[in-house]
Amino acid sequence: MTVLTGPFNLDYEDSYGILLEGRDQSPAIMCGHTPEYYVDLMESAGFKAYRSANIAIRVDLGSKENPNIAKLRKLADRIKRKNNFSIRNADLKNWERECEVILELLNGSLKVLPDFIPYNIHDVREMIKPLLGIADPNLILFVEHNRKTVGWLPAIPNMNEILILLNGLRCPWDYFKYFAARTRKVQSASIKSILVLPEYFKSGVALLLMDEMVQRLYSSSYKWVDLSLTSIDNPETPKLAAKFGGRIYKKYMVYTKEIRSS
Repeated sequence: MTVLTGPFNLDYEDSYGILLEGRDQSPAIMCGHTPEYYVDLMESAGFKAYRSANIAIRVDLGSKENPNIAKLRKLADRIKRKNNFSIRNADLKNWERECEVILELLNGSLKVLPDFIPYNIHDVREMIKPLLGIADPNLILFVEHNRKTVGWLPAIPNMNEILILLNGLRCPWDYFKYFAARTRKVQSASIKSILVLPEYFKSGVALLLMDEMVQRLYSSSYKWVDLSLTSIDNPETPKLAAKFGGRIYKKYMVYTKEIRSS
């Protein structure tokens, strides 16, 4: 072993990195919230920044009259008229079969990234299974072209809004808070990934998915959506988010350090 990189959880996508900016706002689900002194701790231990920072983007939905949202809708309508795309919900009753579709999209979409390590079906199932209890199939979107799945956009309710009230269920009376919180309406959703096959990068599929997601979030009375996390050196996601009012509200850093084996 020659290099140590992190921090990561055992699930690569869960709460990785050290928080650099945005400590004034609570983290969305599967995002970390490390204390301020962690940055000095990592640097004093000889860790260096690994590539560039990861960013979390927030979109305040406002109203349907939001000019950014209206512009997105016009672009999406134009894409629909021009191409034979269709959008479907996830079939959670057959979630293991859906995982096979997600696997193809993950490996097909992310293979363009440097140092990409392909997923296997076990990885995907273990990543999806814990989320089934909170997932809303109406917010998990697949886009198809001539019966081929070419894109995926999932959103999950931001359950951190409830979990933050429960004190980690450390005391017996915290469970009373839990039962009271079960009826509380979550105000935000979190989007952890958007996948589009490389041959469809310039087709407008991503815009089509985001427009559909925004409309569905409106109909479910969500107030804002978290688009975490993406690398700051990936300019396409911030550009896409900016089209409907997205802004960076948190920054995280992954660190690395060369080590010597004894």
